[in-house]
Amino acid sequence: MRVLMPSSDTASRLEDLTSLMVSLRSHVTIAHHILGRVRLKIGLGALGVVAGRDQGKARFSLTDLSTFVGIESVRLNSAAQSAIVTYDPAVIPEAFWRECLSVPEDQLGPLIAATLRMRAP
Repeated sequence: MRVLMPSSDTASRLEDLTSLMVSLRSHVTIAHHILGRVRLKIGLGALGVVAGRDQGKARFSLTDLSTFVGIESVRLNSAAQSAIVTYDPAVIPEAFWRECLSVPEDQLGPLIAATLRMRAP
């Protein structure tokens, strides 16, 4: 698998993901986590964030996580208000998910940039 080196497009995608995570993380908890699979519980407060994105205010959604190396799939379950992310723990450390929800906001971007890489087209 080829991995893209950071480019302006990659940097833009990472910024979009960081923006999404900053907006969502107060509404997201880890419901269940086993190595390689994490279920994120998404609170009702996230609806406003998602609605704003649906109106063109952002270019990144949770399902776009699959554009990064190590993210195998993202399944949204509206009825359960959750997202299941399967990932390769050899690429993405198990602690990444917990850290995304707990590090100070100014450390979130560097954490994401240090962990995730875009897939080659």
